[in-house]
Amino acid sequence: MLRDAPPTGRRSWRIIGGLWAVSVLLTVGVLAGARAESPDGPEDHGHGAIVVSRQVLDLDNGGGTVELLVSAPRSDDGAVKSGTPVTLAFALDGEPATDLPDLAATVRPVATPDAGVEVDLNRAGTAVVNSTTGELLLMPGEGNGHEDHSGGSLARLAGGAAEWAASLTAGGAVASGTDGRWMVVSRPDSTDLEVVDLLRRSTGEVRSPIAPTVVRVEDGSDRAWVVGAGGLAVVDLLTGSVSATGATGSPADVAFAPSLGLVLVTDTTSSVAQLLDLNSLKLVASVDLGVVAGPVVFATDPGVFVTVGADGRLVVVSPASDSSTDPAASVQTLDGVATTGDVGLAAASGYPRLAVVDRAQGKLNVVDLAELAVVGSQQVTSSPTDVVMLNEFAVVADAEELVLTWVDLAEGNRSGEMSIAGGVAGKLSVDPVGEEVLIPIAADQRLQRVHMMMGRPMIMQSDATGTAGDVAVASSSRLVELNPTTWQLRTVMSEDGTYELTLRIGDGSVTFPVAVDGDGPSAVVTGPAQELAVSSGEAVTVDFAVSGAEPETVQVLAYGMLETGPFQAYLDASKVGDRYVTTFDPPQAGEYEVYALPGQDFFARSTLVARVEAN
Repeated sequence: MLRDAPPTGRRSWRIIGGLWAVSVLLTVGVLAGARAESPDGPEDHGHGAIVVSRQVLDLDNGGGTVELLVSAPRSDDGAVKSGTPVTLAFALDGEPATDLPDLAATVRPVATPDAGVEVDLNRAGTAVVNSTTGELLLMPGEGNGHEDHSGGSLARLAGGAAEWAASLTAGGAVASGTDGRWMVVSRPDSTDLEVVDLLRRSTGEVRSPIAPTVVRVEDGSDRAWVVGAGGLAVVDLLTGSVSATGATGSPADVAFAPSLGLVLVTDTTSSVAQLLDLNSLKLVASVDLGVVAGPVVFATDPGVFVTVGADGRLVVVSPASDSSTDPAASVQTLDGVATTGDVGLAAASGYPRLAVVDRAQGKLNVVDLAELAVVGSQQVTSSPTDVVMLNEFAVVADAEELVLTWVDLAEGNRSGEMSIAGGVAGKLSVDPVGEEVLIPIAADQRLQRVHMMMGRPMIMQSDATGTAGDVAVASSSRLVELNPTTWQLRTVMSEDGTYELTLRIGDGSVTFPVAVDGDGPSAVVTGPAQELAVSSGEAVTVDFAVSGAEPETVQVLAYGMLETGPFQAYLDASKVGDRYVTTFDPPQAGEYEVYALPGQDFFARSTLVARVEAN
C-alpha cells in the first residue's frame, strides 16, 4: 500500500501511480524498434517512447538525420508531464561521431513564451548520508546548475553549500544502485521503506509486505528487491506497487544478470538457490549449490553468478543459454578461497577476475573465473569491510585503520596502500560511470575521491560535506553514449512550456522542440521580496503569497554566507489565511536570503521572498 510520508518537517513527495508510459532506460534495441516511419506527429511504440521528430544534420564531411525519442509520462494532449522523469535518446543515421555531442536546452515558459531561458538538464551531484541521524545533503556536481528565473541561484550556493537536504530515518540501512538514481532506507523492524529519488530531489515512502534484511536496488530500473524472513518481494519505487516472485524458502541475497534476463536467489538455510526470470519474476529453475551460500554477485565476463558458502567454498553458477535446457545451469566449486562465508565480493567489469575478501583473515584472493583458480593472494588490512572495483583494481576499506588497500586483479600479486586522513572510511561506492571511488569520512565530515592516476588508484580530491556522513552515492544524469550513433540523457523538465533541445555534433547542430505541461495550474510565488531587520538570536517570521495551485506546505530555504561559513536551513511554510508563513532563527549576525520552492520538483522555479539583516 502506498502511503504519504508522515509530517516530520522534511520535504516529501507523493509517488506517481497509474502512469501509462513510465520512463524506461532505452537500449539500442529499443531505439531501433521504436522508430516511426512517419514522424508527422507523436507516436507510441509500446515502450513509452515517442518519436518527436527527425532533423537533418549538415556537416562539412557529410551529415545525416538525427531522430529524438522521448520516453516519459505524458499528459492527455501528448505533452511531457512537467516534474517527472524523462529519458531523451538521440539517434544519428549517418557517420558515427568522433566525440560526445554537446546538448544545450532553452525553455519558453507558458507565462512568457517569447522569453527563452537557458536551462541545464544535467543533474550530477553526490548525496552524503549520516545514517546515524538520517541527515542527507546533496553536494553539487559538474554541470548541475540551472537558471533561477527569479534572479537567485540555488543550484550552486556560495561556499560549497548543499543543493538539497532531507531528513531520513535515523539508524536505517541505505541501499542504492550503481546508476545513482534511487536510494532506499530500511530498518529490519519495519516494513516501511523510505525512498530518495536523486533525479527529482525528493523523498517518499512505500510499504513492503515483509520486513527487510537486505534491499537490492536494480540498476536501470525503478525496482527494489526486498529480502527478508517473509520471503522475497519486488517494489516499484515509482508507483509503490508490490510484485510477488516465484522464490520460496528463506532468501539470503539476490544478484541481477540483465544481459541474461535472470536473477539468482541464495537461501539462508538451504543449499538450493533459485533462478528467476528478471521480467516475469517466475521461477526458471532450482540449482543445488552443494552448500548453504550467502552474498552473491554477477560477473559480466564470463557471464556467471558467483557466491561463497558458509565453509568458504567458492561456487560458480553458469546459466544455460536456453533456459529450457535441463539442467538450466551448471555448478562448479573451488575450495580454499576463504575460511568462512563472511566475505566481500567484487567482480571486474568485462574482465574474468573476481576479488574475494576473507574478512576473518584480512586477505584478498584473486580468482580467475575462466580458469577457476586462485591466481593471487594479498594481505590487505586487519579488519576489512567493503571492497569495490575501479577498472581492474579492487579497493578495500578497513573498520579500524586509516588506510585503503588496492590490489591489481590483472597481475594478482601487485598491491599498494593509500593513507586517509581524519577517520576511518565509511561505506565505499563507485560513481555511475566507474571513474572514481567515493570514501566518506564521518569523523572529519569529508568525502575523499579515488581516481586512476599513473597506472594505479590514488586519492585525488577531498571535499567538505557539512555532515558526519558514512554513506555517499553519486548521481550522474548527463548525456551518455550508447554507441557511436546513439546518445541518451535521463533528466527532469520542470517548467510548463516548450523546451528547445539543441544537439551539437561536430560543426553542425539540430534543434528539437518538446512540449511540457503539468496536470493543472502550478504554484507560483507572487509579490515583492520582504526587507526585514532583526536582532541576532531573534526569530524571523517570513510570509508570502502563492497563486495557482495551493500546496499544503511550501519548502523554504534560508541561506546566509556568514564569517563562520555558509548557513542553510530547509523549512516548511504552512498556509495561514491566504498566505504561507515560516519562522527561522538566524544563528548570528549577518545577511540572509529566504527562497520559496513551491513545486514538487526541487529544480522548479524558486523565488526570493525575503532579505533578512540580523544585527
